Order: sequence, then C-alpha cells, then structure tokens
Amino acid sequence: MLKTGALGAESGTSASRFEPPLALRERDAGEYTLRADYLIAADGHASPIRETLGINRDGRGFLRTIRSVLCRAPLEEYLESGISQFEIQQPTAMLTTYRDGRWLLMFSDDGDRDEPTLKAMIHKATGRSDLEIDIITTGRWELSARGDMSVSHPIYLAT
Repeated sequence: MLKTGALGAESGTSASRFEPPLALRERDAGEYTLRADYLIAADGHASPIRETLGINRDGRGFLRTIRSVLCRAPLEEYLESGISQFEIQQPTAMLTTYRDGRWLLMFSDDGDRDEPTLKAMIHKATGRSDLEIDIITTGRWELSARGDMSVSHPIYLAT
C-alpha cells in the first residue's frame, strides 16, 4: 500500500528501506511504502536510521548522565506571575514546566533517588513544603555533543 501526505510514524513503526519510496512496517498494520520529500528521524541519539544510512557523527561525544523526574504539582500561581523555572544549588538541579500541570526536575548528576527524596527536592526547589506532588515517572539520560552537518540524504536527524 502507498501512503501520501503528512504522516507520523508512531512508536512500534520500523523502516526497512530509507531511499524513496520509504518502506515502513507498523506493528499492527503491516508493511507499506511512503513517498516523501524528506524524513524526520526523531529516534534518539543512538538513531537506528542514522546508523542504517551510515551517517557518521563526530564531536566530543559523551558528556555525562543526568536524571529527571516528571511530576504534577499545583504551582499555577507561579505561572500566573511569570515564574516557570526554579533552581537548586546542592545538588545542582532545575525545575521547569510544560505549562499543563506537569513539571520536570532535571538533576545534573546520575544519583539514584527514591520518591521521598525526589519530593523533598521539588519542595526545596519551590521553597514550599506544603505541595501535593504526584510523581509520574523518572528518567536517566545520556548527554552528548555530536553532530554531522554533511548529510546528503533528505533526512533531518532530531536527536
């Protein structure tokens, strides 16, 4: 089957051919081909699409591993007054918002913290110990500095 127009390949979609037309396979829908002027490959820093196409990366590489916690907290009053970011000095961390009730606390280290500690860090960042905090998820991220601007394929690598 040939699909046209603006399409977004969701999680669970894989590609077996990247030269036009693209050959894609969806977990539940089977294989199809797609004609496109370009491909946005937003499949992470270890991009299988980049690897398959042989697009090299250079640069400093790995910088450090950082941790994050995504939560919900009633901090609308801060947003209304223009405050959307908080910082902690020890440990170094930044709390910022998606402006939909979700807040993201990013630690600059790879420390493993339990839920009470994470909530205490959010309290510390906001200066408020009375907040009801709902932890949604935590993450561990590898921060790196790499790139290749000499790409000859019509592909944008959003890593």
